[in-house]
Amino acid sequence: TFEYFASEQKTGAAKKLLDFVIEHYYPEILNDSSIDSFYTSVISRTARLVAKWMAYGFCHGVMNTDNMSILGLTIDYGPYGFLENYDPDFVCNHSDYQGRYSFRNQPAVAKWNLMALAFSLKEMADYDYLLKILEQTFDRVYSEEYWSLMTRRFGMANDRDSIKIIQETLDRCDGEVDLNRFLYELAHDEFSKDYPTLKTSIKKIQERTNQNSKQVMKSINPKFILKNWVAQTVIERVAKDRDYHYLSEVREVLQSPFDRHTKHHNLAGKTPNWASNLSISCSS
Repeated sequence: TFEYFASEQKTGAAKKLLDFVIEHYYPEILNDSSIDSFYTSVISRTARLVAKWMAYGFCHGVMNTDNMSILGLTIDYGPYGFLENYDPDFVCNHSDYQGRYSFRNQPAVAKWNLMALAFSLKEMADYDYLLKILEQTFDRVYSEEYWSLMTRRFGMANDRDSIKIIQETLDRCDGEVDLNRFLYELAHDEFSKDYPTLKTSIKKIQERTNQNSKQVMKSINPKFILKNWVAQTVIERVAKDRDYHYLSEVREVLQSPFDRHTKHHNLAGKTPNWASNLSISCSS
């Protein structure tokens, strides 16, 4: 919306929108409602949001600027998907032929979108100074949030050695490891499969965890995540057979995804072969 007003040279309307957003959604900067403070806050919220996406394997799919929220919320996700196996090049939108919005590209795209926001504010602020704020803020906030989440998910202290171990683990996943499932099993010390490429990583991680960190792991690593193959199964059973039982099961586990739900263990299982290359569109 800010971009629209800028393109139409409606600076007055943009200023009204800015005042409205600050008054209703950014109360922490009401006493300093400058555009610099506003822009810094939007950067921080966006950086923390995308860090959460990256830490949990969420791929938005269509990160056009009009699909990004000024409040740092996830909105307008049509062809979204969680990673099945950890693959930084994962593309969930079947029409994204160039991988513009691939999983690994999300932080860079978010930063580019924030640059577009700065451009739309240039009639009300110093554009070059806003870009300087972007460079000083985004990478720092993103990195702090991402590694805070990842070290807790892995049950380790937030330090250089832990970060190195986590990065090595991710590199060894090689598109063959369901990271969310792996971390849940690591938290509960109950591996349902052998992880040959991660044996060294597992040993290093377990040497740096204790009972307290295990409890943190259990509180932050869900057993159940709504993957596309689960959603597709729900759709087919309801649409074709009017079978709502499976839908009820999925709702139950997603309302408390950290619980074991042993009778619904299959919903946390390996992605079936028929869904290994499942991709969806904006209209899905």
